[in-house]
Amino acid sequence: MNGRILWIFLLTLLLSACGKEPESRNVPASAELPGNGSAISASGSESKSGNTQTLQEKGEKFAFPMEIPLQFMPVERSELIARAPQPGLEQVKSIPFGSFNGSPVKLDIYKEPGQLQPNGDTIWRGLIDIAGKSYLLPDELSRSHLEPQSEENRSFHLLNRNFPAKDGPYYLLGSLELKAEGPGRGLYILFDRTENKWTSFEEWGAPHITDLDGDGKDEMVVQFPGLHLYPPNVTIYAYGGSRLEKGTVAVESVSAGNRVYAGAAQDTGAIRIGVIGETEPATADYRYENKKLIRLLAGDKK
Repeated sequence: MNGRILWIFLLTLLLSACGKEPESRNVPASAELPGNGSAISASGSESKSGNTQTLQEKGEKFAFPMEIPLQFMPVERSELIARAPQPGLEQVKSIPFGSFNGSPVKLDIYKEPGQLQPNGDTIWRGLIDIAGKSYLLPDELSRSHLEPQSEENRSFHLLNRNFPAKDGPYYLLGSLELKAEGPGRGLYILFDRTENKWTSFEEWGAPHITDLDGDGKDEMVVQFPGLHLYPPNVTIYAYGGSRLEKGTVAVESVSAGNRVYAGAAQDTGAIRIGVIGETEPATADYRYENKKLIRLLAGDKK
């Protein structure tokens, strides 16, 4: 979908989304966000930022900062354990899941017979089969894997990319939707060539890979669509020289009735920060460079 449609889609989600908030998201204590030139904390209070340079163009309702630093942190990963399916598991589906080193990869979905959630739901387990070896996924799968797939309704995202470049230390296989009280909780599967093992980590949202800053190394951008108290948001994954790191663009923020959200345009690579308050909504576009967002002004190239 193009950038304009994406912004409309995110705005609609922000105004209408409801459900349980994603408990696994890491929300930093504060971040430089648009809103009268202040740093807005996750608790909703404001703290003054003396070194925040802002620019308010004619007709703007809010003074957006010229730069927004991102707080990058190491990505916590868990090793996937090679394990054959347990006796008694009933295989219900097998989904092709790309390839690795020329060998096909598939996701096998199993039903635990006689095992139910407290609410009566069936427990669905997943094993990733890579070159004939099965790896047990650490958490329950979403039932959405059993439903018809479409561009608008995906239960998994294939990446199949070396990261951050062709000779990079990682291979990103893709993401799978896990069970949650809301869409978007994903398990990302990654091969670490340095440690020679398959690992996984969790993130909420849909991924795409692109070179945001034009330095020849890719970043992975994950768009969180918004859920209940949490507005749409963007998390950027990058290689920090010796480890995989991630930085969240915006946090759940409420200040003087304003809500802040972030969206990523796949066609231009721009990051849009928006404020929704009691008055007319306001937005500003940014480009990513050196672990920070730099505001795009009229005439700037995205």
